[in-house]
Amino acid sequence: MAEKSEKPSKFDESKKDSHKKDYAYSPRALRTILSSLKKYRFLGVLTAVTILVEAAMQIEIPTVMSNLIDFGIMSRSQEAVQYYGLQLLIFAAIAMITGIISGICCA
Repeated sequence: MAEKSEKPSKFDESKKDSHKKDYAYSPRALRTILSSLKKYRFLGVLTAVTILVEAAMQIEIPTVMSNLIDFGIMSRSQEAVQYYGLQLLIFAAIAMITGIISGICCA
């Protein structure tokens, strides 16, 4: 009996998408992508800045809350409670506003 010889496939797996890989990392492709994104540069930077500010506020809020409890409530100081309470309210408002702005800009 004669063995069946396998025919070479028209679609060679080793050459699959090799031309796409070369183009994806070429300077020409990068220039094309960056030129398309030029009009969105301001929104991209604004989104990054607002996310950083929001994250900073979210990190600072527990510290202010700790100060409110330690220096205001535990020492029964009305002025400290008002000061740290106002600071907490301002930080929360800044975090909320920058979160809304970043959500709008990135959409």
